[in-house]
Amino acid sequence: MLMMYLVSSALKYIFPDYALVRSRNPEVIKQADIVLDVGGEYDPEAGRFDHHQRGGAGAREDGTPYSSFGLIWKKYGATICNDNQDIANSIDSSLVSSIDAIDCGYVKGVLTGVSLSQTISMFNPTWQEEGDFDGCFNQAVEFASCILGRFIASATGGISAKAIVAQAIENAQDPRIIVLEKYTPGKKRYIPYQRKLYMLFIHHNQANGKFRLCQWS
Repeated sequence: MLMMYLVSSALKYIFPDYALVRSRNPEVIKQADIVLDVGGEYDPEAGRFDHHQRGGAGAREDGTPYSSFGLIWKKYGATICNDNQDIANSIDSSLVSSIDAIDCGYVKGVLTGVSLSQTISMFNPTWQEEGDFDGCFNQAVEFASCILGRFIASATGGISAKAIVAQAIENAQDPRIIVLEKYTPGKKRYIPYQRKLYMLFIHHNQANGKFRLCQWS
């Protein structure tokens, strides 16, 4: 069910006014512009994104199979991320592929503690409640939209930081001293060298003209 919430939230980025219809009726499915997780067909050009058919709907290079979330993300992920494929790939690695793996039963072992899936599933009414299932579904989709939005923001920040650090290294007069014009996270991860280097990162405060030691790496 977590997969459906996230797929619905992803589609809202592209089709904010879409009408969601939950049905397994073949006639209803036939009339839909986009069909996901039902219908037994994967055809992105026709707007069909199911993965339950015999043979599935393909897998990533690491073997993680695609569920409907991954299939939707494969087609629309870059568009959702302002046409930035690098950010879309980062989201696929950090979120989408994990959800696909869980949905396809590809993950071995049982996760302990409170999971994202458990958290979102708690939006559903309990057996003791007479809740509005459609209303609860919409609430869960809104919550999933917030989560997806934060993943996108985090990935965007990471991609931007990588570019800033790479440019600072390129511009450095002394390759051992890297000057960053503003705070940039994750510097160690973005050093584009295989051999071990020792670099001194410093931040330049443009307001007062002072430099501040950031870290050794």
